[in-house]
Amino acid sequence: MPVTVNYPGVYVQEVTSGVHPIVGVGTSIAMFIGRTRVGEPNKPVECWSYQDFECNFGAECADSDVARAVRMFFMNGGTQCYVTRIDNGPTAPGPAEYEAAYLAIEREVDRFNLMVLPKDAGHSDADTRKLWGPASVFCQQQRAFLLIDPPSSWTDSHTATDASGGVDALRVGLVADHSAVFFPCLTIDEGGNVVLVGPSGAIAGLMARIDATGGVWSAAAGIKSNLRGVSGVERKFTAAENGVLNKKAVNTLRVMPNGIVSWGARTMAGDDRFADEYKYIPIRRLALFIEDSLYRSLQWVVFEPNDDPLWAQIRLNVDAFMHDLFRQGAFQGATPKEAYFAECDSRTTTQNDINLGIVNIVVGFAPLKPAEFVVLRLQQMAGHVRT
Repeated sequence: MPVTVNYPGVYVQEVTSGVHPIVGVGTSIAMFIGRTRVGEPNKPVECWSYQDFECNFGAECADSDVARAVRMFFMNGGTQCYVTRIDNGPTAPGPAEYEAAYLAIEREVDRFNLMVLPKDAGHSDADTRKLWGPASVFCQQQRAFLLIDPPSSWTDSHTATDASGGVDALRVGLVADHSAVFFPCLTIDEGGNVVLVGPSGAIAGLMARIDATGGVWSAAAGIKSNLRGVSGVERKFTAAENGVLNKKAVNTLRVMPNGIVSWGARTMAGDDRFADEYKYIPIRRLALFIEDSLYRSLQWVVFEPNDDPLWAQIRLNVDAFMHDLFRQGAFQGATPKEAYFAECDSRTTTQNDINLGIVNIVVGFAPLKPAEFVVLRLQQMAGHVRT
């Protein structure tokens, strides 16, 4: 709006820049669902420490591993989570009770990134398997990622890859690229007693720790990914067994000189037979991070005039966000042009789109893939200097 001038002199008028910075969302907020000792059912409660959990839900519960999973989350680097209690009386909760929890979470929780369904004492492997499909669908809807504990029937690499009860059976009904399974279970020391616990709580905390130090595009696997607060693993694997499991997209936990580490970074879509573009966990989680950040920071676009000035503003904001990720090392490529693109113009949004009130934004990125296989080539020098 032009300034009104009444007398000779200098007038100052502030003009908005049209810049709407895109803020990256959090990537490591965990959601735990299951039975607890006390607490209001179907009411997600935010916890910033294990002490918060105990204040709201009490200590260990014989019916469920929720308390242990939450404790492992915070011990391994987690800083924020939600816990949703399911109460089905003396009976173990079924799919209907978990669906009710999902509805409560959708109503009351703005955002979470990782979901863990700790083992329930009343569930058989068949009961637990019925939960994974709906949970993965809910995670896809919420732009989150599901961490899966191995079935108790998996005792070695053969049972984990068996055609009838192995990982292929576990994939049935699953949104495979929004979930990952980790094997074997971990052992922890509780007052001198060795207790077996699913690894997902610890893995969620590990992902939070790696996100904070290396970014969500860094795999929570390798020597740096040692698990804390554990005393051992249910079973040790040889390198050959690890090779069989890795090809089938089963992420193993290995005993290394520096401790127990996560030695896999594949989604359930990461089987070598599938050739899926979201084969690796960090690529899927980076895509979810970009999607959610853009979704939340572009709300201002709604009801704006759908024409060139708006498209230019969108390109400016999205490009600035992607360029910042490029500078942090999130993408492949030596230059921004090789690493990402952001398009919003008359090519992406046609006149028919405009008539329908639609603006189309196309964003692409070149993902960094984990170096799973490092090949060393060694040769002897035959008495002369190599040129």
